[in-house]
Amino acid sequence: MRGEPAPEIALPLALQVVTEIFACDRATLRHPCDPSADRWWLIDGSQNRKPHAMTETTSALFDRALQAAKPLACEVPAPNSDAAGVALAIPLASGHSWLLLLEGGAAPMSDASKRLLEAVGDQLGEWIELGLHLDGLKLVERQLREAQQVAELGNWSHDLVTGEILWSDEAFRILGYTPRVVTPEFVFSVVYPDDLPTLGEAMARSVSGEAPGEHDFRALTSTGEIKWIRNRWVSEYAATGEEIRRYGTHQDITQRKLADDEREQLQQQLLRSQKMDVVGQLAGGIAHDFNNILCCVQGASDLVTRRLQARLPMGDPALQDLSLIKRSVQRAAALTSQLLTLANREVVTAEVLDLNWVLSEFEDIFRRSLTENITVTVNTAPEAVVCVADRGQLEQLLLNLVVNARDAMASGGQLTVTAAKENNCAALTVRDTGCGMSSETLDRAFDPFFTTKPTRSGTGLGLATVRTIVDKWDGTLHVESTEGVGTVYRICFPISERPVPEPVTSSALDTTALANERVLLCEDDQGLRLVTERLLSEVGYQVTTVASAEEALAVFECNAPFQLLISDIVLPGKHGRELASSLRERQPHLKALLFSGYSADLLSDRGELGDETGFLAKPYTRERLLAAVRTVLEGG
Repeated sequence: MRGEPAPEIALPLALQVVTEIFACDRATLRHPCDPSADRWWLIDGSQNRKPHAMTETTSALFDRALQAAKPLACEVPAPNSDAAGVALAIPLASGHSWLLLLEGGAAPMSDASKRLLEAVGDQLGEWIELGLHLDGLKLVERQLREAQQVAELGNWSHDLVTGEILWSDEAFRILGYTPRVVTPEFVFSVVYPDDLPTLGEAMARSVSGEAPGEHDFRALTSTGEIKWIRNRWVSEYAATGEEIRRYGTHQDITQRKLADDEREQLQQQLLRSQKMDVVGQLAGGIAHDFNNILCCVQGASDLVTRRLQARLPMGDPALQDLSLIKRSVQRAAALTSQLLTLANREVVTAEVLDLNWVLSEFEDIFRRSLTENITVTVNTAPEAVVCVADRGQLEQLLLNLVVNARDAMASGGQLTVTAAKENNCAALTVRDTGCGMSSETLDRAFDPFFTTKPTRSGTGLGLATVRTIVDKWDGTLHVESTEGVGTVYRICFPISERPVPEPVTSSALDTTALANERVLLCEDDQGLRLVTERLLSEVGYQVTTVASAEEALAVFECNAPFQLLISDIVLPGKHGRELASSLRERQPHLKALLFSGYSADLLSDRGELGDETGFLAKPYTRERLLAAVRTVLEGG
């Protein structure tokens, strides 16, 4: 009986041996030896462990057994029988006592038999203690296993002397593998190839004491799925200081990583929104006055150009200087427009547009933006490619993509711009054979103010503006780029079934004999008021100018009727729409044309413009001004 069998096997076997040695009918173990317990457990030679109700007899036996400080045998009445029995109290170091009860044996028991029985009790006590200890270990092991499963946490160890690598069941389960012998080759196959170098470097740094033993890496599951694993470890060292063992944990942090990535994206969106709000406030603060200044410069250069063109030959330096002024105005206007677009403060007009026509009209402009070593191909569709958008914003989108392609093809290349119907969308594709972008650059290409160009060579607004315009008109944007090959931008807008109106051309305006309609012009900026008056008077309109809404009301009382009111939306006192409403109380069918350079001006005036009111965004050219005036007067 001094062997080391498993306790769950040893106890029933021991009871069978005791039954034979002491020639009794039955030997049982009962616990707990606590008279206050309402139930106790019984173990017999059949390896059964079952509950029994506490009786007065067994309670009395327990009372006597608890008084013993060591295995102690005594004769007692056997429970459920008139026969005598022998009870052996077995106190345990854990504080619990068990009772060995022999039933139906020869009585009385000799002293030698009692001493032998007490010696048997010593051995049984050791096995019971061992069994309780193992039960506790099994409970702890089960609890640990359950905790690891809930936390998705597995443990591992690596004996650097023998090379043995051990993984817990949960470490296998996390990655979808069945438990197996772990080899270095298996570990290498599990770690995502790109992460092997960084994991090795992290291990090396922890050994040298440069960093704690922790590293996140990607792992491949049995099905090829990628999971994020957080690896933590501790090293053991020999007396010589040599590392001899590592042990640690693997935790599945995939969901946490996805949540962190999502939170980071939301944070970046918030920062972008805040940045754009600041940009919008800045742009909006200067847009009104700055666009007035640009309008003055644009209008004045138009007037001077028309006068000089009649007297100077083409190519005259004066005409070239004026052309440079106009191009500079256009660049300044485009920059302001991009800032307002990014901040969703630009004034836009939803127009039904054919992308074929937009490309054809804008082709000359973007060709002039390219260098001679770039070949351009423009492909239009045989049928109309119709969408709803703002023409100015589409032209800005095209120009930004073309300029971006030009900068990517410093040594020359091929630029292809295509309009087509694709999968029920109006598609616009811009393809270049430039230097292309790395994945890191592509990830940030549409961030506001991000640029790879040298300092002062780029604003970082071009592609960000493209993204904003596409989103504004419910479009989608897809980009493919390969370093050394080129980049393809594919933009899709929802197809529109609405008919495309006939465009008004500037040449038609110049040759049309315009009537001498009376126009009341209300503009508080003196320079812009003067330039606009001259542009209108030059083609025959009879213009009366005022600087405020109050002055307009006074002039109207004395000089009505007028066929058209042209007014800035933002005025001292009454706003432009309020002025138009007041004048229509006196002249119900008065037409009105309102202009502004900032969408917040429109938002500050409540209500719709109405059928007899047009809108013109600043800064405007002579052609756009005259076209807008004619459209409103003719009721279009």
